[in-house]
Amino acid sequence: MDRYPEKRVPSFILVRDGRASCREAGLLEALLRQLRLMAAGAACIACGSADPPDAIAPSAAHEHPLEPASASTTRDFFSDPATAKSQQESTCRKIDFLFVIDNSLSMERQQVNLARSFPGFMSVIARELRAADFHVMVTDTDAMGPGEAVAAETHAPSTADEICDVTLGAGRRSSHGGGDCQLASGARFIDAAQSDLGSAFGCIGHVGTAGSSYEQPVGALLDATSAKLAAPGACNAAFLRDDAVLVVTIVTDEDDTVTAGQPETWRDNLLRVKHGDDSALVLLGLVGDENRPLALDGGPCPSQDGSGAPRLQSFVESFPFGSLGAVCASDYAPFFERAVGVIGDACRQFVPPAIR
Repeated sequence: MDRYPEKRVPSFILVRDGRASCREAGLLEALLRQLRLMAAGAACIACGSADPPDAIAPSAAHEHPLEPASASTTRDFFSDPATAKSQQESTCRKIDFLFVIDNSLSMERQQVNLARSFPGFMSVIARELRAADFHVMVTDTDAMGPGEAVAAETHAPSTADEICDVTLGAGRRSSHGGGDCQLASGARFIDAAQSDLGSAFGCIGHVGTAGSSYEQPVGALLDATSAKLAAPGACNAAFLRDDAVLVVTIVTDEDDTVTAGQPETWRDNLLRVKHGDDSALVLLGLVGDENRPLALDGGPCPSQDGSGAPRLQSFVESFPFGSLGAVCASDYAPFFERAVGVIGDACRQFVPPAIR
């Protein structure tokens, strides 16, 4: 029942308060139009059409999602006092999104599902939480897959990028095939400067299925948020911000039986990253539910589509702002729509350290 509240081998958004200016509303409107365009384009591809629907203005494809919209499309998100109060209460200043995605052999369909759901998730975040400043990072669940291990034997990683590519918990800046994902941040995460969020996330989020079968999603999460990888010049430098809520999404069809320790110690270790403030952490888990008497939303998962994950379930549910869904769900959109409410509840409680 969803309550919101180490396999150790080898989340956005400057959200403004209720006094947001019309210019900021224009920025968000342009972001929403960009996301609608991406969704429409995907639908056209699916139905065999090369062109977007006539209802989408051609010029919208070239607008930066955070550039001001034209005066004719700008609208006041706070024209109604009740809406203004609700929005102000449910916003926080910044959000850092970390996706930990299983890259083992059985995960192809789930990765496609996640990429398809991401633009809608971002649009709801923008609409409900007034998203404007965000970081989005993806890491997989192993340090080196079999192919990478073989390649490393012939060419040992030597440059900073090569070393990060085979480091557990490091963010991704290329596709699983090695193609450059053209991240505007210049770092290993997407930020608000990215002109095409859907394409960028589809590139870094499709982590492939050639990874180790000894998945360690919690190990990857803890390393991704460690002081070592967050240090200046390190793989994940500048991703985590003390004044941001961290939203972690784990997507895996197996439990984590490799990361050392128990869910209680995992929780304590992650809480230290946010100085013990559990209102600064939202944990989302798309996992198997075979072990549960009641299926997770989107389930139940047959054994071939996701084994039970009691350790990961316990870890996610140990946070006040934790939410679970079934990894075998045919569509992740309902899960992410519910997640926005959980994030909003965290935002209502989170107070950035600088203003405490």
